[in-house]
Amino acid sequence: MGSDLFIKDSYRDNVSNLLSVLNAAIKNAEEVGMVACFGFPNDNSEMVSRAFLKEKRIGLLDTYILPYKIGDYKASMKLLNPFSILFSNCLLGLSHLSSSNNIADTIIRKVRPQFEQTRFKWFNPTDYHLYQNNEMQCVWKISAFEGVKACFLMDVYPLTARNFDKAVRKMVSDVKKECGLFLYVGHLHFTPLSMVKIPRRFEPKAFRFDCRILDKEKLSKVDVFNIDNWEVDLSSYDLL
Repeated sequence: MGSDLFIKDSYRDNVSNLLSVLNAAIKNAEEVGMVACFGFPNDNSEMVSRAFLKEKRIGLLDTYILPYKIGDYKASMKLLNPFSILFSNCLLGLSHLSSSNNIADTIIRKVRPQFEQTRFKWFNPTDYHLYQNNEMQCVWKISAFEGVKACFLMDVYPLTARNFDKAVRKMVSDVKKECGLFLYVGHLHFTPLSMVKIPRRFEPKAFRFDCRILDKEKLSKVDVFNIDNWEVDLSSYDLL
């Protein structure tokens, strides 16, 4: 269950009000049987997440990119588009060699098919584009990110190296005339051939992944605070 907390600017200097709202929310979560609260705090809410919600860091999500048209990121680099298209096509061609169908042994994962029946009906459901065949399915979405139009691979299922690279190829094939930047944000247990991981210091945005355990008898700190145990990406909550 996803939730957001919005506070008017004029009320943000009243810590007691904030604590009252947060404590009521946590109490209600415990009463209805929720065993943990996790979130992706931005720069503004990180202090609230750590200090008041008492969430601890699970890890940082990784950002992968295929810069099909680098000029879409910065107009001054438009002359480099032929080179970025060539580079991207080389990656996409190489990705046909991806053959691994190994699925990560995550212990905290999305409940299918209930996940698909609800998740992509949030907000504006027509923004999501679904592709599926008898082997896999994937969802992508075009959105503005840090002021730049980009296409995000939101979800791949089952998440294997072969399916991931196939999803990227299908996404690019369908929308490359409309969008020139392709991104994936999440945690992968393999190295994709169709995208490159952006080094931390060059990431345009930090995607923090925090959690607070509510029921310590049902959940282990060792399990929860190991990002390898999570199936997590942009579809876990819409961070765009």
